[in-house]
Parts: sequence; C-alpha cells; structure tokens
Amino acid sequence: MRVLKTYNFQAILVLSICCLLMIGSVGCKKKHPSLKDHNLVVTYAELSILNENEKMVNKITDSLYQIKVTEFFEKKGITEDAFKEEITGVEKDNVEWREFIQQVSTSVDSLKSFKIKQDAMAVDSLKAIKNSN
Repeated sequence: MRVLKTYNFQAILVLSICCLLMIGSVGCKKKHPSLKDHNLVVTYAELSILNENEKMVNKITDSLYQIKVTEFFEKKGITEDAFKEEITGVEKDNVEWREFIQQVSTSVDSLKSFKIKQDAMAVDSLKAIKNSN
C-alpha cells in the first residue's frame, strides 16, 4: 500500500512538472527579431527620415520625392514592391505591427542621434582646419 502511494505521488509530481514546463515554454515564447526583421526596421526608419527631410523640411515635389525613394531602394538592393509586401505581412498581426513600429521609432531616434553626432564632428573638424590655418 505504501509503495502504491509513493508511486502515485511520483507520477503526479512528474505530470505536474511536465505541465508547468509546457505552459512555461508556450507562455514565455518571444519572437526574437531576425536579421531580416532588423533590416526591415532600419529600412523603414531610414525611409521615414527621408520622407521627413525631403517632404516636410525641403518641401520637394512628389515626383522628385519618388525619384529619391527609387534611388533609396536601388542603393538598398531591394524593390519598393518587395518592401511594401514585407510591410503588408507585418501589418496583418496587430501585436507584431506594434512591436515593429516601436522598433522603428527607436531606430529613427538612433539614426537621428548618429546624424547629429556626425554633423557635430564635421563642424569640429572644419573649425580645427580653420584654426590651424
């Protein structure tokens, strides 16, 4: 009788642990961004900055902007249609889309910060050249 109770207890314990592990692995699954996803985020961020700089700041025409967009995608080695198709795939899942846009926002901030630092370094270099003459 004692052996049967121990066996039942062990079986219940093993089943409980297995259930907890299965629930934990499903609940904790988080999609890790792939390199492809990262490139999509950065491309979207760069395109957003291009739009902001050219359309909002420089106020260029739509046709000139489209030329710049075409050149942008050519430099990236992708087509605008392929990019739009990837974005459409991400948009279908609301959670994935929200995470994607948050990553884009972070990338935009990082890219702008990097650009500001580059500009400041260029100004400092010009000042140093001017002062050395």
